[in-house]
This record gives sequence, structure tokens and C-alpha cells, in this order.
Amino acid sequence: MLSIVLLLIFISSSIGTVKHLINAISPLFSIRALRFPSYKVSQVEGSIMWLTVGAIPCLSTIFFQNAFHWSAIKTGSFVLFIFVGNIAIKQFANNIIQKLGFKNTIIVSLFLIFITTIMIGTLTSQINQFYIIAVLTLSGVGRSLALTAYNGMSLVEIPYDERNSANTLAAVSQNLSQGIGISLVTISYSVLNQYLTNLNAYRLTYILLGIFIIVPIIEAMIQPRSIGVVKQSDLS
Repeated sequence: MLSIVLLLIFISSSIGTVKHLINAISPLFSIRALRFPSYKVSQVEGSIMWLTVGAIPCLSTIFFQNAFHWSAIKTGSFVLFIFVGNIAIKQFANNIIQKLGFKNTIIVSLFLIFITTIMIGTLTSQINQFYIIAVLTLSGVGRSLALTAYNGMSLVEIPYDERNSANTLAAVSQNLSQGIGISLVTISYSVLNQYLTNLNAYRLTYILLGIFIIVPIIEAMIQPRSIGVVKQSDLS
């Protein structure tokens, strides 16, 4: 009951916030930047992606400790490989985006996130640990590529005098989505664990996260190949 009340409070306060940002003469930040397609895609679909990738490290930590009965040190050592993959691909990200374009890079990275999210949910403590490391590392690679692509194209159409406000909105939406993702997996596991075994509750929660990624994948597929590519002369 409390969860439902808090959810209704969140929805109503979100609607109120949006109305205020639209109608206020001098809001904390403007949402006018959402009129540009590349920015809108990076924020709306990117937020859904953040919901998943932001929750994976948190969920994986409690998954390994509660389902695998690993120690905190061992769990942390394995979850760390998500960020190893995140950092390792950074030096190649720009070249990948230049060759594939923003659209294809986003599609490839989101598919990687989708596949590895489902794969993490199927892991068992008996599986070869190098396989677990590989899956977690690839998850980090997909996460990093997607974030780089979304962030890279988010401001290309935004006039310079609106970029400060657009950056503020981007920071707010990313942090909000990450928090929602962690809350969502917590609620999902708590509800499922009442009807399923501990392990299956975690598995279905990972599947739920994977399903969310399908939305930005579809959105990316219907975008033009030129999304995120704007000539400097087009900025005003």
C-alpha cells in the first residue's frame, strides 16, 4: 500500500514539475531543448537505458551475495568488471561512432546491454568464473558505448545559448532514471520473492530490466541514419 501511495506521489509531482517548467517565466532549467530530435531521443530513450544500466551494478551486487552466497569482497571484485569494460572501451568509442554513426552505435550497444542483462540473470555459482567476468565486462562495454553515443549527439542541434539549460536537464534526467531503476528492481524482487524462489525472483527481475531496453532499441531503429549529424552552419 505504501509503495502505491509513493508511486502516486511521484507521478503527481512529476506532472506538476513539468507544468511548472513549461509555464514558469524563469524556471531552474528549460525543457524547450526537447524540441530537437537528437536531444529528445538522447534524453527520453537514454533515460530508459539509464534505468537499466544504472540498476545492474546494484542488482548484481545483491544477486551474487544473496543467491550465490559470495562474500562482499568477492562480489565487489566481480561487479568491478562492469566498470572495467566501461573504461576499456572509452578509448575506442569515438572511432566506433565515427565509423558506425550514432544510430548504429546506439543499436549495437543497446543490443549488447539487452543480451548481457539476460545473461547475468541466467548465471549460477557453478558457472566458470571467467565466463561471469566476460559477461559483466561486456555489459560495461555496452553501457559505455550507449552513454557515449547518447551524450555525444544530445547537444549537436542545441543553440549555444540553450546548452547550459539542456545540460542541467540531462543531468537531472540521468540521475532520476538511475534512482528509479534501483527502486524498480528493489520492488520487483520484493514482490516476486513472495511467490517464487530467491533465485527465480532475481532472474525475472533481470528479464524485466532487459525488456525495458527493447523500447530504446525500437526507437533507435526508426530514427534516420543522419540523427546526431548536424552541420555547424545549421546551429543558431
